[in-house]
Amino acid sequence: MRTQQFTHLGKRDLVFLLEITNRSLSIRTEQEFRELMLSLEHILPLEGVVTGLSKLSPGKMPGEETRIINISYPPEWLNLYLENRYLAIDPIVRNHVGQFKPQIWSQTFKTLTSLKEKKFFAQAKAFNLDEGLTVGQPCRHTSIASLFSFQGRQIVSHPRHVAILKYLTPFLHDSLMVLSSAPAPSQITH
Repeated sequence: MRTQQFTHLGKRDLVFLLEITNRSLSIRTEQEFRELMLSLEHILPLEGVVTGLSKLSPGKMPGEETRIINISYPPEWLNLYLENRYLAIDPIVRNHVGQFKPQIWSQTFKTLTSLKEKKFFAQAKAFNLDEGLTVGQPCRHTSIASLFSFQGRQIVSHPRHVAILKYLTPFLHDSLMVLSSAPAPSQITH
């Protein structure tokens, strides 16, 4: 891990990161995972959080077997998302599984070209989901990948926030993997 990544972090942030990474190693239940994710509010400006774990298809897109754990997104949005099968056209998801790098939504939304993507963006914006940050990673040994989406303008407003989430991604990913060795088909838990 490059120390350059931590130049925006203070002592309090670093101590909190150690605490979170330590807690992440002992996650065994969904409730513990939820509490871990919600505890990020102590050092990050979080408006909404959703996590996902999906088996990737051979084309490197999330398949039907996707498990979504809604931490604090609007449930109405997630229901609409599933009803309209937005997983197949969501530009954030499509870019995420292509790169697995921290993704600032507004940068991705600037590149929309298809009518379906623009319709998706209009729907997302109606739920105040037009800015945020997505992180995650593929599993090293399986075709399963994680996604952690953090809603809000403030989460992308400072390099510190991105650095914290970038550092925590492998720990959050491993915690989510413990909860599900094989994701349940299109399941959302609130």
